[in-house]
Order: sequence, then C-alpha cells, then structure tokens
Amino acid sequence: MFRKLAIAAVVVLLLIAGGLYYFLSSLNELVASAIESSGSEVTGTRVSVSGVDISLREGRGSIRGLRIANPSGFSGDAVSFSDITIVIDTSSLTSGSPIVLSRVEVQKPVVNLVLAADGSTNLQTLQKNIESHTSSDKPAAASENKSSGGAPTLLRIDKLEIDSAHLLADVSAVGGKNYEANLPALRRSNLGGARGATPGVIGQTVLREFVTEVAESIARSEAKHQINKLIDDKVGGEVGEAAKGLVGELFGR
Repeated sequence: MFRKLAIAAVVVLLLIAGGLYYFLSSLNELVASAIESSGSEVTGTRVSVSGVDISLREGRGSIRGLRIANPSGFSGDAVSFSDITIVIDTSSLTSGSPIVLSRVEVQKPVVNLVLAADGSTNLQTLQKNIESHTSSDKPAAASENKSSGGAPTLLRIDKLEIDSAHLLADVSAVGGKNYEANLPALRRSNLGGARGATPGVIGQTVLREFVTEVAESIARSEAKHQINKLIDDKVGGEVGEAAKGLVGELFGR
C-alpha cells in the first residue's frame, strides 16, 4: 500500500511540475494574446505585438513591436512602440494583490496623424473608440478573468514613462505637405492606486491619456493652424467649417 501511495504521489508531483512548466513556458504567449485581444477591443482596431519576454524569476519583461493599426477608413498604423521594458516587484507576486510593476518604460513611440479630405483624422476616430469603450456597459474590468471564475488580477504601475513621440503627419488629402515633429514625453505615477486595477482598466487609462496628450501637443503647436488653413483652402464653405469642427474636437479646442 505504501509503495502504491508513493508512486501516486510521484505521479501527482510530475503532473504539477508539468503543468507549472507549461504555464511558465507559455506565459509569453498568454501575455501577447491578452495584449492583442484586450487592446483590439479597447481601440476598435487591430493591436499586435512582435514579441514578449517575461521572466518572473528575474522580475523583468519586455514587449517588442507593439502596433495599433489605424481605424477603418485609414490605412497603416496609427501608433507604434519599438520596445516596452517592465520591471516587476517580485515580492508582490507572493504578498497578495496587487501585482506591482515598479517601472514601465515605453521607447520610441511613433504617431502617424492622417487627415482625411473631410477634415476628420485617424487619431480622432481612435480617441472616440477608446472613449466609447470606456463608457460602455461592458468595460474590460467587468469581463476580465470571468472565464476562470476567480477574482480579477489587479496591477499597480508605480512609474510609467513614455518617450517623446515622433509625429508623422499626412495632410496630403487636402493638398498639404507632410511634416514631422517631436512631441513631449509622457510621465505618470501610481496607476491603479493602492488597491490596484485590472489590466484592462489601466490599459484604457494609458491609451486614453496618451492619445489625448498627443492631440493636445499638436494643438499647442502650429499643426492645428496649418491644418485649418489647408481645409479653408482646399475644402471651404460649410463643409470646411464642419471639418474644422471635427479637428477642433480632436484637439480639445
């Protein structure tokens, strides 16, 4: 009997070890899938990553090639990030909720602003998609981890740093010349608060603030004036005024 129990115990331990190995070996794939599915849901467009490398033992992680495609009606990418570096507070992994990310650094963001012939922009559409999802009856916080039946995973980001974004503006639809500019860096702290928040809620917050900050930075520059002048020259009349109103909504002015 003792021999049978010992064999059974060894089998159980092997199964547990195998399950743990599978979880750890598939962690990168799980994180990439979560980013792409949640991001696509929030933005209303395709979100993709080229690679994820998470090491819980070393308390670090990186997400490479995060891209947010343009919404319907625009081609290419709206926003892309070269690399995202994550520092994990490993003590928070065993001390209970929330899991603490000590620092998140977003490197080399590129923002592609595309102005359509009617004066609407891709960033305006993206911003509206995010706001619509945030105010919907089924925000990401409500659905996360529902399939597992357990309590949702909560996160807190102590420091978030997003490098100065490189803006590429395409205003050829109204006859203007494309231009480039550098936008200010974005820094935030204590995202999620003391109790933490679900990854979906934090993701929505970061995306909304980033897109809003980009829009406000453009508005503070000469870009808005240039765009409105182009609309006057190329569109004009009531349609032109309506187009400038759309641009004004994007810039929050």
